[in-house]
Amino acid sequence: MPIDWVLYAWKAAPFASGEAKKWWNKDAAKSLNRRVEQTINSRDSWPSGVRAELIAQWLAVRDDRFLSSLIRELLDDPDPAREPLVRARLNELLNDLPLILGTEETAERLSAVVLDQLGPAQKNPEERAHADTRRVQRTVEAQASAVDSRFDKLDSSTEAIDAAILSSAESVAAKLERIESHLAANTVLVAATSWAPKLLGGLLEALAKEAPVDYRRFVDMLGDPPQQDRAPSTAAAPPPWLLSANPLAVRALAVLCEHGGAWLAAADAWELVADVDVDTAVDSYVHAGVAAKVGGDGGRYLALMERARRLDPTHPSVLLEDIPDDLPPGQRLRRLEGLSSTDAGTEALIRSHRITALVLSGDPDGARRLLEAAPADERDTVAWRASALNVAIHQGRLDRLSGSPLRTAELQRTATDALLLRDELLATSRWEEAASLLMIASDAYALLDEIQQAKDVLHRATELEFGEPRSAEVLASCALRLSDPGFAKELTERAPRTPAIDRIRAIATIEARDKEGLAEALRYLDHAVAEGGAGATEAALFRAIASAAIDAEWSAEAEARLRAEGHERPAVVARAEAYVARGEFEAAYKVLDPHQASMWAKTARLRVARRHGDRTAISRAASDLLDAGPSHDVEVEVGRALAACRQFRDAQRVVIRVARDPNVPTEIRSRAFHLLMSVVGTDQGDWDLAQKLHEEWSAATPSDPRLPPWAPHIACKIRQNSPES
Repeated sequence: MPIDWVLYAWKAAPFASGEAKKWWNKDAAKSLNRRVEQTINSRDSWPSGVRAELIAQWLAVRDDRFLSSLIRELLDDPDPAREPLVRARLNELLNDLPLILGTEETAERLSAVVLDQLGPAQKNPEERAHADTRRVQRTVEAQASAVDSRFDKLDSSTEAIDAAILSSAESVAAKLERIESHLAANTVLVAATSWAPKLLGGLLEALAKEAPVDYRRFVDMLGDPPQQDRAPSTAAAPPPWLLSANPLAVRALAVLCEHGGAWLAAADAWELVADVDVDTAVDSYVHAGVAAKVGGDGGRYLALMERARRLDPTHPSVLLEDIPDDLPPGQRLRRLEGLSSTDAGTEALIRSHRITALVLSGDPDGARRLLEAAPADERDTVAWRASALNVAIHQGRLDRLSGSPLRTAELQRTATDALLLRDELLATSRWEEAASLLMIASDAYALLDEIQQAKDVLHRATELEFGEPRSAEVLASCALRLSDPGFAKELTERAPRTPAIDRIRAIATIEARDKEGLAEALRYLDHAVAEGGAGATEAALFRAIASAAIDAEWSAEAEARLRAEGHERPAVVARAEAYVARGEFEAAYKVLDPHQASMWAKTARLRVARRHGDRTAISRAASDLLDAGPSHDVEVEVGRALAACRQFRDAQRVVIRVARDPNVPTEIRSRAFHLLMSVVGTDQGDWDLAQKLHEEWSAATPSDPRLPPWAPHIACKIRQNSPES
């Protein structure tokens, strides 16, 4: 399993991009670099070509920020336990290069030379002696510890072998791209709060015009501009003048409490608004109830909503708040039909709920039209901004599912805007909505194939965000889509227990190949599928995947559930993958045959053919896919398949188009350029074109760690092929 270098437990922060190169010009680092080159040149037993290549590769990879960070740590504190990481990183950086000694042997020799020179590279004899002594001492301690634990490990060897065999099973979840698991929970549902950045200013402006005396008292009490930290105590014990003041003053106090994240104080203030302005009492009680819910007081929320219902059970704010979050989108649209309000804030929330329902019902165009019809002064609200993010991310999911080209710029903006809005909501203690926005940002990066960035974003979740049951569900489901079952299980273990949390924990157990819990997890998913209700479709999806991923018995009930809910694609692909896992390739083709008009079925057929190893089938499936106009990431996959069939010119034609398109997501372009190095250079020997493509790759994605090792290799090949050579 690859090492996650970003999340690795560094002793000090790893180098930022560009810092590593400067570090190699300092003191011990500079000495180490010189000694590595001298040592390699002095190995007369190694052929001159090997020595030249080792030096060239060392100079190409040494500026990698993670490799440099490891070497810096070892220079400062020799630790044998960390030495294998140098070789591991070198292996990653040199992977796929056609080296004289091969990747592993090259990495082994380079790491051995570097580690041997750590002591001699110290600045003075005293430090060199200390470094060598510490290294020897820690090596002896590690060996002694290994001997002590050897007998303890013998008893568990059988279980370890079984676990290793189990973990080697190929995961199918990635092949389903995890997009079908984006169900109703994967949107931002905005609470019916009134806060928007310009709202407080508007209230105070109106108060100053309508009641200048009350305005002066307000700013005397809370400051000019008003101070958020003074608002909660004022709401808890309002001065007598406020009880008979213009209602705008009390509304401004409530909004100020919300803005500062003091939600229970905001509930107090909204109740006060209901007392002083009976005409808007229903709206105010709903605002108070929602503020109490956001503040964690569920009992008070229910009591306040009941007061609002008693006043007017048909009021738009009451009807809107009474719509369950997990209501299917079709039913949600019917509940919203004909609903409107004269209050601008409530009308904005109604529009937001309609947009969300249209998105989830598969009508992103209708959602976008409704979004664009909103008045200009509404576009600064949380409701409108969250709706825009929902529309963009769901459009990206649909594009990925249909195999259409992604709207790269829109997805990049979505990730950035979601994180900015999350920061605003965190400042106001709106944890649940903040967690949903984190999910939106992570999904946007995942759709752009920037998987590590997606994981990094998801791991930003705070204790307060995943402490909310629904937040934990949203974030853990997102972790599953990123093939990060460990983080999904961690989130569920720290969250209050609910049926959804139990379901996600079972799925994570299967995804992590946790042998001890597999049988129980499968039973839980079978039960969830049979019971129906919320979460049954997601349980059915992962139960179907499990049949191929861990060779579990096929579940006809899960297949029927997926088809009944309109998720035919994952049902068919998982069935085909289950046959492939058993080596029954003809049966897999037969399952896919009725759906060959669909892009997803064409893509699945290519993957089955590649697993089958049938070049004729691979070539036919690749040609069929290209005729249909696949997405950019699938085009790269087609190119790789054609190269495997030794159709190098066709592979080059397909992949070079993706690599050179500036509108393609960065990660996909990098993948395309990396593949071209092999197809153009190694396979066809056109090293001049490879050099040109390498320059384009460097300009497009200069920080790609796969880029530097190719430069010296290409240069060597061009020299070898020159007339002078």
